[in-house]
Amino acid sequence: MGAASMAAAGSLLPAPLFCPSPCEGADCRWEWQAPDPTTLQYSVTIPGFEVSTNAHGVVISLRGQGEGVAGEPDLGRLVAVIPGRVGWHAGVYPDPIAWQNVSGVTVAPVAGRYPVEFGASGTVYAETRLMSELIYRRDEFWPASCTTVMEAWAGTSKLVRVECAPLQYNPVAGVLRYTARSTGRIVFSPTANGRR
Repeated sequence: MGAASMAAAGSLLPAPLFCPSPCEGADCRWEWQAPDPTTLQYSVTIPGFEVSTNAHGVVISLRGQGEGVAGEPDLGRLVAVIPGRVGWHAGVYPDPIAWQNVSGVTVAPVAGRYPVEFGASGTVYAETRLMSELIYRRDEFWPASCTTVMEAWAGTSKLVRVECAPLQYNPVAGVLRYTARSTGRIVFSPTANGRR
């Protein structure tokens, strides 16, 4: 796709919520409330998305975003890490979202290091953007869920990684959907063996 068509794809995204990188303004914000001992309510506010274009499509970033995986659509995602609870499992329950859709958008894949030359002196790697066929050939929105949680241990501390994806992309249809606000609950429930 040429530079002119990439710029046109970027211009489909509504201003001022989408702006050329770098955006001026506030950082994305997580807010937390604990209405009872087993529930955390979350609210994520996104004041703006930073848009840039390259030969592969548009890249949409967020201030304070987590890193993407090479080959996935290059869409900003926010990450927060909160304390977990020993003997309890964290589940996430996002509230319904009023998505806004934009058609005719091509989202570039996240760049990665790939082998480009093999020889007697070793393998030469270069950073490039290659699409994950598992994602880019499917006629469905990616990522599938707006909010996910993952539990892990850091030494003797149990942690919960909360990831919010305010952007989702259907590569076959060329549709990007977005929201500037996401809310929901993280609920802790006892595990069967009580040790997890």
